[in-house]
Amino acid sequence: MTLGPTGFKRLLYIDTHAGRGKHLTGELGSPLVALSTLLNHTAREAILSKARLHYLFIERDTENVAALQL
Repeated sequence: MTLGPTGFKRLLYIDTHAGRGKHLTGELGSPLVALSTLLNHTAREAILSKARLHYLFIERDTENVAALQL
């Protein structure tokens, strides 16, 4: 995620197969990778101060949804 010369105002991240957030091996799944990428980004403060970020995690399995909500 980089800021161009004029930056950006909105960022929408859509994950259509979010899963549980973590693989059985302990590796982070795509929802946690997306969130941790932002949280650990060197330009996090600049991004958050200039843009509205929306994360949409879609998951059909109710057990996986429950795990994501923890």
